Amino acid sequence: MPPSDPPPSLPADVTLAETLDRVLETGAVLRGDVVITVADVDLLYLDLRVLLSAVDTAVEHGAAAPSPQPSASASNE
Repeated sequence: MPPSDPPPSLPADVTLAETLDRVLETGAVLRGDVVITVADVDLLYLDLRVLLSAVDTAVEHGAAAPSPQPSASASNE
């Protein structure tokens, strides 16, 4: 079977910058589990969730905007 052509609305070549721009514009959620086991005993379980998005996109969809952190030099004064 010959390879199918991409749909006409999608470009044939997509650069990394274009892909990153699209992910930041729309957002992406990555989720994974890590379990460290020794001798069939679960020692550590990590439930990992990562939201990758531009701040403007996250705020637009209801995520709280990050608050500015005080600098170390400001606390020494």
